[in-house]
Amino acid sequence: MRGAQEWSFTLKADGLSIASARIPAVLSKEDDDRFYERMFLLEQLDRMIKGLYGQFLKLRLSKAWEADELPAIQGWIAGTSAEG
Repeated sequence: MRGAQEWSFTLKADGLSIASARIPAVLSKEDDDRFYERMFLLEQLDRMIKGLYGQFLKLRLSKAWEADELPAIQGWIAGTSAEG
C-alpha cells in the first residue's frame, strides 16, 4: 500500500526480476491517457523497488547487520526468537 493505492508483485530470487505486477486501478478514460497513466504507475513501482533495495543495501553493509539483523534472521530460521 502506498497512500490509498495498492501494489503487489512477485520478486523472483534468481535474477531479482518482477513477475505478476499489479498496479493501482487506472482512472483515465481515454486510451492515450490510460497508457501514460499506466507507464507513470510502473515508473513509480520501479522507484519504490529501487528505494527498498537501497534501504536493504544500506542496512546490509552497516555494522548493525552482523550485530542485530543476522542473529535475528538466524533465530527466525532456527525457530527461536532473538528478542528473548
